[in-house]
Amino acid sequence: MAKLTSQITNTLVNDFEFGYGNNAIITTLAGTGAAGLSPADYISQLNALIPTAWPSSLKQTGAFINGGANWGGLQPYGNGQTMWNIAPYGNHEDLYSIQDNISKVYGNHLFKVGGYYSTNAKVEDNNGGTDQPTFNTGNGGLNSCPAGSPPSCAPGVPTGNSLANLLIPGQVFVSNENSINALDRRIWHDIEFYFGDTWKIHRNVTLSLGARWSFYREPYSETNAQASFSLAAYDPTRPASDACNGVVIVPNTTPCQDAATALENLGVSLPLSNGIPGVNRALVANNNHNIAPRVGIAWDVRGDGKNSGSYRRWTILPTRNRGNWSDPFGNRAIRYQCPRRADITVGDATCKPVRFAKRGQRSSTHCP
Repeated sequence: MAKLTSQITNTLVNDFEFGYGNNAIITTLAGTGAAGLSPADYISQLNALIPTAWPSSLKQTGAFINGGANWGGLQPYGNGQTMWNIAPYGNHEDLYSIQDNISKVYGNHLFKVGGYYSTNAKVEDNNGGTDQPTFNTGNGGLNSCPAGSPPSCAPGVPTGNSLANLLIPGQVFVSNENSINALDRRIWHDIEFYFGDTWKIHRNVTLSLGARWSFYREPYSETNAQASFSLAAYDPTRPASDACNGVVIVPNTTPCQDAATALENLGVSLPLSNGIPGVNRALVANNNHNIAPRVGIAWDVRGDGKNSGSYRRWTILPTRNRGNWSDPFGNRAIRYQCPRRADITVGDATCKPVRFAKRGQRSSTHCP
């Protein structure tokens, strides 16, 4: 923080302040493994063995399968600790603020007036590898050939032991995959003005009056990649597959049409409605009526500055929710099952997907 105080006259003083705050959590993969392999070498081999179902152009670079996921520690071996990874991961916040305060002594009054402005950003992605295929090595993660599976579907072989399940050649797991690792770039601004008067109405009585007018702008996504849901906008006559039914979107954006086009390019036909434009980028109306009055009185009983009493009353403005919105197409989960055959490993490129989609599960893949 930097502050500049200027005494303009004997009764007029100006204070200007600039503030900057930052906090960050940044993790990367490092170290050297067996045979001198680097993290990049491991990632390349893992991703080649278990390729993604969604195009690699959508994926976070440097991440690998089950990154950020919980493998369960391959119990009952070891001490039960989980096996997981969060890298690569980024999370930082930048807060910039400026304020200017003017103080003026006029007779038995001390007037103060000032303004404050801040611009702030919160940038955070999910755990590294959130957009990679993930699977559970326990019995619950094995393929069970649910209803609707093709005749060629082969179930996994449950052993009751996570490590044994993992070591069986051609074991069949159920895998889930998000299309992207969503990056949230949350932006918000605060603007405030205030006026105050410290009035010495008697040699031992001081009255304080003032008010603050705050314009707390609702946070929004810098990339407009956010949406909400409104029950009032929901049309029960629409098909259940319409994931945009009742969805409130940022004005002048077309996420529903963009999602339908992207799915169409992947061979998935999913007609979607357009969504309902919200009131602004934040999808929440800004409140321009946050006025907080302040009043106080101080009484020096004996006039010696040692025995005094005071009473003050003011209003504390409510805090804001910095963003509970989501992009309904930021995480497109898929599920696929591979056959239990010794010549096809989990995620083998010869495992050709046949996709279908329904509400709540963007697409599914069954291997022939």
